Amino acid sequence: MGIKYKIVNRLFYIFLLVSFVLLLIPTKYKIEVYSPSILGWLWVLLTPLSFIIFSYLIVLDIKNKNKGELIKRSIIFLIVLIISIAYWVYQAKKLGNL
Repeated sequence: MGIKYKIVNRLFYIFLLVSFVLLLIPTKYKIEVYSPSILGWLWVLLTPLSFIIFSYLIVLDIKNKNKGELIKRSIIFLIVLIISIAYWVYQAKKLGNL
């Protein structure tokens, strides 16, 4: 694989990790009076960006027939997604919103 692939792959994992950590930070630190704070904006930008990079890497893996990386990345992405949804549901139930 080329250097561009490795850089994009590392960016995906970094963005996914930072996005997940920002999800775990309480909401009062991610929002200001009328708009998100810097942490909120960072979370708003990194979450869709990690999904876009994930989609791009899927296309590259299918094109290059790199099945191992495709499966590994997809499993990690799904695990983080499931944990994020479970945490969101837990917080919603705890606050009485669900």
